[in-house]
Amino acid sequence: MMRRHSFPNSMKTQSIEYPKKKNKKLIKVNQYVFVKKIGLGASSKVYLCYDTTKQQFFAGKRIRLNEICRIGTRVQQVEREIKMLRKLEHNNIISMVEALYSKENSLACIIQDWADCGSLDSVLKTGRHFTEGQLATIFSQVVNGLLYLHSTGNAHRDIKPSNVLLLSNGTVKIGDLGIGHSFQSADAVVGSPAYQAPEMFGYSDDEDYEEEESCLDPIKEDVWSLGVTLFESIFGRIPFSGTNAYEVAKSARENQLTFDFSISEDLSDLLKGMLNLNPERRLSMDEVSRHSFFGKAVPKAELALPKPSYPIISAESEMQNIVADVCDEEYSFMQSDIIPSFTLTLPQRALSRS
Repeated sequence: MMRRHSFPNSMKTQSIEYPKKKNKKLIKVNQYVFVKKIGLGASSKVYLCYDTTKQQFFAGKRIRLNEICRIGTRVQQVEREIKMLRKLEHNNIISMVEALYSKENSLACIIQDWADCGSLDSVLKTGRHFTEGQLATIFSQVVNGLLYLHSTGNAHRDIKPSNVLLLSNGTVKIGDLGIGHSFQSADAVVGSPAYQAPEMFGYSDDEDYEEEESCLDPIKEDVWSLGVTLFESIFGRIPFSGTNAYEVAKSARENQLTFDFSISEDLSDLLKGMLNLNPERRLSMDEVSRHSFFGKAVPKAELALPKPSYPIISAESEMQNIVADVCDEEYSFMQSDIIPSFTLTLPQRALSRS
């Protein structure tokens, strides 16, 4: 059994000076100093970066285009994320400040809001257990963000604990929209296998549901992924497992949903509704938002998230200065003369990202 920890309601902040590594310069792109790596994606690294103009911290995603250009789908995902973030404006979705590109360094940067308490995944890994009221507060905000996203004609397609971002004021934001796309898109790229809806992988044992690719509902897929994320936040494990997406789908259809310990009737009913194998019987996101479980939500302050520490950047720190162009709405990396054109031949629905 995991050891339980709890954070005090208030924690003193402390400034930490990150020592300068030998022969290691800090990278500064325009006015942004990339101070410390705080995350790692499939094709990018995420840094805490300091805006020397605004004198505040942001999250900066750095992508080496020359390292990913051999895989056209990854370049497309970078462009897709930038285009989506430009259009979205919601308190529960991470906001983009600007996108930068340095041709000389083959470097793209996406500057975003900084979730100063990290992700739900990172908090759960500390051994933190949330009460049902706290979970209702967290997940009601995720649902609000997804309802807004769906209202714009887009789905996320990769909801998981590492993409649920937490702020010290109790606000929750959805991050990483690189997989997401519009309902009308021909792409059917899937995200992390453990969190993907079983119907994505071509099965149906329910005679009342005839699975066809054209019938796949991206909203119901987001509901499933959110259900898996909620389940993991409670029990510390995913409900169905396997070494690949098809094994996870097989496990889901062959094993009943079981709970490791007693939970409230409301929460049990919500999980069963979100993790219904039949997408036609699965709760819609609107039904999820109106579920009685969310009536248990507590004030944001009662999440008692740890206060962040702020690094000090020494005036003596050596820096590599990179001058980058600010990408306007029409900019395309795929049209850049250093990025070749690609003919996509792999079936997109077979691709997965950890």
